Amino acid sequence: MLKISQQLKIHWPEKPIEHASQKKAKSSSTLLNWYVKPAQLKDMDMVLFVNEATLTPIVVPGIDFLRVDVRMVFQEVLLQKLALGRVNREKARTYIDACLSGEKFEPNLTTNFMVEKAYQEYRSLLAEQTIDLVHDQEEGRLMQDLVNLGHQLTTKATCLPNQQPSELLAEKVNEEITVAAERGDHASKLRAAYDQWAEQRSLTPKQPGFKQACQQIRELNAHFMAGFKDWLSQSIDKETLADVLKVVDDFQNHYLLSKHPLTICDDLTAACSYLMANMPQNDQQAAVTYLRAFDLMGQYIMGIKLWTDDDFKVYHDSVIDGSQGLVESDATVDDNKAAYQKMTINLIRDLVTNQTDILKVALEKLSQAHRDKLAKLLASVNAEKKRK
Repeated sequence: MLKISQQLKIHWPEKPIEHASQKKAKSSSTLLNWYVKPAQLKDMDMVLFVNEATLTPIVVPGIDFLRVDVRMVFQEVLLQKLALGRVNREKARTYIDACLSGEKFEPNLTTNFMVEKAYQEYRSLLAEQTIDLVHDQEEGRLMQDLVNLGHQLTTKATCLPNQQPSELLAEKVNEEITVAAERGDHASKLRAAYDQWAEQRSLTPKQPGFKQACQQIRELNAHFMAGFKDWLSQSIDKETLADVLKVVDDFQNHYLLSKHPLTICDDLTAACSYLMANMPQNDQQAAVTYLRAFDLMGQYIMGIKLWTDDDFKVYHDSVIDGSQGLVESDATVDDNKAAYQKMTINLIRDLVTNQTDILKVALEKLSQAHRDKLAKLLASVNAEKKRK
């Protein structure tokens, strides 16, 4: 929720912003709360957003400068900030939609001491900044300047905890925001069994019922893994089978249950943060095994009707986002591109050579337009190879 200071002297649009995402975020209210207060940069009126849970600041020019809804600029800056923190885009948009879902006008002084203290210091530091936003109205550059401006405030502030607020925000969004799968018209019995624990997903390890929920979910996961193993054994060798099952078991029975009792239906974007944290960065073959495991798991899940087609797209995009962490963070853009290209080649080669049944299922799930585009691309590559 946006908690807007009554002191803010701008026209605040009454009509809420329309958002594409229909997913509902599940999180503590403080992570969703942003206090909105006035500030000044040189002679320019600014709007300062401060997150209640992490004290992360976002600075946005007033409506007199941009002539657009201040909230629209806020969400774009926040989206870039979360992307820098390696938050999956769908998870980030789900979080932002939840933050913007409600508004409330508040007294000028907040009841949260740390938020008020941070705001006062941020406002003083902002007044000392010399950045010239007037000449940076090209959208991409302006948004980057606003992201950098927020980072400068937290770097200079003395009232903050040890961890950078932006890093803490990204960490909490990754941990607390979930994008749950939809319930399809022909959902399986296993999906119904998983859904029995949906209301428990906010439990934490110290709360009563957490261990019981995790134990029950592990029992359901055992049924999933048994069927998954039988399905895999028809198309891949024993060594690869063992490697894939090890990754999927770690994801389902350890990662998803480490902080909340989550099932594979409770957060479609968890694959992204898992891959970023666990996928080997300097071992291409091992990295391919991780991606293959998540690809196969997704195909199997669709086969047993745990997810809808829209769910699978969210999941697939999450896996792609997670694979961007393949190489070390100090690698160049070209290094990342080369590593991702090599990994993709190995994955396609393995699908064509050893897993044609799975590849066929994947191609069938593409739209006709996508299959036509793929056919034209292959024809173009073949023609170019013949010319050479």
